[in-house]
Amino acid sequence: MLATPLDIMSNVCYTNNRDCTRRNMNKGVDYIISKMREYSKIPSLTYHEQDMLAYLEQDIPTKHYDLDKSNPQCLLYRYKGKTKYLVLAHIDRIEVEEFRFRRHNGRLTGQLDNVISVATCRYLIEQGTPVDFLFTTQEECLQSADQIAWAYEQCGNDYFVMDMDIDVALNEKEVMRGVISLRDKDNLAPYCNEVVKEMRRICDENEIAYSTKDDDWLVCQIGTAIDAVPKIKGMYLGLPIGNYHSHTEYVLTSCISKMVKLFRCIKKEYNGST
Repeated sequence: MLATPLDIMSNVCYTNNRDCTRRNMNKGVDYIISKMREYSKIPSLTYHEQDMLAYLEQDIPTKHYDLDKSNPQCLLYRYKGKTKYLVLAHIDRIEVEEFRFRRHNGRLTGQLDNVISVATCRYLIEQGTPVDFLFTTQEECLQSADQIAWAYEQCGNDYFVMDMDIDVALNEKEVMRGVISLRDKDNLAPYCNEVVKEMRRICDENEIAYSTKDDDWLVCQIGTAIDAVPKIKGMYLGLPIGNYHSHTEYVLTSCISKMVKLFRCIKKEYNGST
């Protein structure tokens, strides 16, 4: 069967839309890496995060969000429109011997934990993503659960809480898959099946590759929060890295793109546009 002009134009439009989406993803990754370099210059070791809290308060725009800083340990940004999600990103980090990022052949190397998630959230805020954001402290010593419980009460008990963080890859092959991880448990607690299924559905429907990460040895802040307050409906959004807790942690930039795409799809479900 010969293609009609309408078929040809439809195919061109579809191709152009995919190319445009890919370019936007690349711009998003560039923005995130730029913010990582910027934020890495601000001291933010565990128990010494006040400079970083102050810097984020000045840097993050509030066009689409209301800032609640009534808890001095964290920053809570409430989306001004409709949402049911609260995204966590801890801002503290451990001390390493060097703090410099290198980007080469689709790989990003440096101390990624957890400035990569902070910078990703900053990009999502810039895009007006319809979720609330909580920037926590003292995660590395497992003392952020009270902050999460406080924010959960502020937002409402019907919220889904999603903890964005690096995920520890067991080998290089796992990193090189370039997928995000959507766990359903960690070593402390099972996660909310409802929100895990919802995120996996969104990924399946939009061809976003992910891993279920069935190993449960990991302990993270959403696990500590659920363990302390079982009614919290939470899960983990992971960016798998190699060389955990070093100055040479590495991730594929395609993995960052997939995390950004997930939230673009969440935004699309809320307002019908990308």
